[in-house]
Amino acid sequence: MKWAALLILLVLSTTFVSGELFVLYDDNVYTAEKIFNPVMFGNVFHEERSYGPLQINITEKGFFPQKIVIKKGQEVVWKNKRERLPVLLMGMREISSMRQSLKPEESFSYIFDKPGKYFYTDGIVIGYSGEVVVQY
Repeated sequence: MKWAALLILLVLSTTFVSGELFVLYDDNVYTAEKIFNPVMFGNVFHEERSYGPLQINITEKGFFPQKIVIKKGQEVVWKNKRERLPVLLMGMREISSMRQSLKPEESFSYIFDKPGKYFYTDGIVIGYSGEVVVQY
């Protein structure tokens, strides 16, 4: 019920300017991306927006995508898509405890709880690395 009333409010107070969506609220204008930010709206939106897990495929050519940007608390899944070669997934610096051996078609997930930049590498094939950027 609360979401239905919110949806009606958003539809009535939404406008497009130069192809970008803006929402009017409390005599202020917010972009659509900021409308789900619980800090900006205080107790108005007390439920956090949920984001599903993002998958990084590990192929013969490396990690794909090599760099991702996620929200705090979001899950990342690495999946070994190589036909024969295993992967030794190794986190660096802040996530150095993240070490996982993956046979072909196996996967491993990790939830990033703190904002920052996190790097990981393949411990078997030298030169393959990637980055996860965690935002608030």
